[in-house]
Amino acid sequence: MKKICIIGGMNFSIISEVDGRLQEDNSVCGNIHTRFGGVAYNIASVISEYEGFQIDYMTILSRDMIGKLAESVLEEHRISYINSLYLDNWASYYSDICSRNFHYGINDMKIVDMIDQSFINTRKQKILNNDILIIDENISPDVMEFIVDNIDIPIYCEATSPLKCKRISSRINNIYAIKFNKKEFCEFYCTDDSIFEKDELILDTVKNRCAELTFVTLGEKGSFCISDHKIYRCQTRKIINAVNTLQAGDSFFGGVIVKLLSGEDIPSSMEYGTLCAEKRLMANNPNNDILSDETIKKLDNISSGLKDIDTEYNICPKQNFSCLRCSGSSGRYIYDK
Repeated sequence: MKKICIIGGMNFSIISEVDGRLQEDNSVCGNIHTRFGGVAYNIASVISEYEGFQIDYMTILSRDMIGKLAESVLEEHRISYINSLYLDNWASYYSDICSRNFHYGINDMKIVDMIDQSFINTRKQKILNNDILIIDENISPDVMEFIVDNIDIPIYCEATSPLKCKRISSRINNIYAIKFNKKEFCEFYCTDDSIFEKDELILDTVKNRCAELTFVTLGEKGSFCISDHKIYRCQTRKIINAVNTLQAGDSFFGGVIVKLLSGEDIPSSMEYGTLCAEKRLMANNPNNDILSDETIKKLDNISSGLKDIDTEYNICPKQNFSCLRCSGSSGRYIYDK
């Protein structure tokens, strides 16, 4: 049994999907749903799907109705929250507004500042009882530095956003693994995405200023990992036109962590992380609300057997079936009730 401590915020997220344009001083028809999110929670929920992992999630909860709902969600995922801090009322929110043409995210996560040095000190021995610690960069820079300086188990870090990714910069060489997206990587290393095409440019950019494992997701162009002065690349298997990429990077990192802790090598771990991200992106596609797990398996089988990208597949082309366009090329569809 691998024991994992995860420290970070948990959001109550309100996700709005609209088809038309936003209009000032006017309401627009759309679909609104809610869920719990936050980088730390997203990673925890991915890992919790697998046997052999015990998760101690240290976050900020509350004793009101939303807090009780959060507890039930964590219990459903078999995630322990016994070492969390409690408030009277819930105070961490995320609002996501998205369509095919735009994506706006607004967060109110000031409450994460309550994860301070005292929070860490009072839980230090419990943290050290785990095999690894996962943190995200919503935590303040001084507390992140305090964690790295005082916790001697391997630390995995999610860069979180281009605005926050540099919070760990002074301790990057003491981090075991970090995950950036391409914008975060460019911001962290003061570069642009022109370097991603050549391995030597990437290595020259990071020099010796990096974690032991540095993962970078590149969207439809896949991902790469820097380790021991080498570059490992992983390509996406299909392009998914999701409404937004919310949770996809966290799902990738969660999948990678699962496989690394299970003894898999870097390439295999990245391939599995990519599968986890693709599954998340499918769920973020409005045409995929009723796509079943069985159909996703069919999609995987078809994708892996394709040799000619222009080949057409028509699977169960019946009326009243929903349609998912896969792989980003014309003519390849899979249908499901």
